[in-house]
Amino acid sequence: MPPQLTTPQRLLTLEHLTPTSFSAFGTVSSHSATPQITNQGTASKHVLAPPQNHYNLARSRKPSSPAFSLYVSRPRSTLSGPHPGLQIPILERHPYTTQTFTPTGVAASDTSRAYIVVVAPTLPPNRSTRPPPFPEPLDTKKKGSWRRVFGRARPPPFPISALTADSSSGESGPDSSDGVEYELARPRGTSSSSSMGQTRPRGVGLPDLANARAFLAGPGQSVTYGAGTWHSPMVVVGGEIEFVVFQFANGVAVEDCQEVEIKGEEGGEGLGVDLGLWVERGVDVKARF
Repeated sequence: MPPQLTTPQRLLTLEHLTPTSFSAFGTVSSHSATPQITNQGTASKHVLAPPQNHYNLARSRKPSSPAFSLYVSRPRSTLSGPHPGLQIPILERHPYTTQTFTPTGVAASDTSRAYIVVVAPTLPPNRSTRPPPFPEPLDTKKKGSWRRVFGRARPPPFPISALTADSSSGESGPDSSDGVEYELARPRGTSSSSSMGQTRPRGVGLPDLANARAFLAGPGQSVTYGAGTWHSPMVVVGGEIEFVVFQFANGVAVEDCQEVEIKGEEGGEGLGVDLGLWVERGVDVKARF
């Protein structure tokens, strides 16, 4: 069973998905961007965000391989109330890999269908709430210098930069209030900078529901979640949408995907999304299940 988070009823307001608005969580690629003309002028090539693979940081040390999938997503039931909305019962993350969703089979100009991207920053870790895998506390009772202890340590799953302040996303560093010192999450023999120019994964904490956000994306947009970014499973509105999905995976369930269940306090509906921005397009979302 995944960990459970309870939250007061919170209805997120939809925002338009743009590279700038989503930059703290990942990358957006759009068909409206200037494409490369290829195949003797008969095709337009749109370059997506480069995939990132951080499984060298995984505790199992099991190597990963590229994983392509085809998702066929169907609309969900709406929340009751004066304004149509959707409940978000689960958030998930892929700690060591980016994940890219690219809609297929729907014209970029089709405004009758869309999808919703729900994301949340990562909270600082603490003793009571961090889900596995997580950095293990240093054994301060062992004799020897900090450097010797670190030299013998098995690399934890996340780099120290993912556990410290991130000005681009408004996230704060690790919670030191529990009095635990955490290992530096850096593979042996590497520097503190990202290898091959890759963005380091997010930290190991639970999702920050108070700062969750929801974006409305069209069929002409591809979205790439940064490694370790908390997000909702795919949500579509207006009709069925097929997605080609790319990520890396090593077959170790807890390293490939981690989930948390979202519950409302005192029987409330918890985390949801107000579909007002979608309804303004003049589409009856309730008629398309």
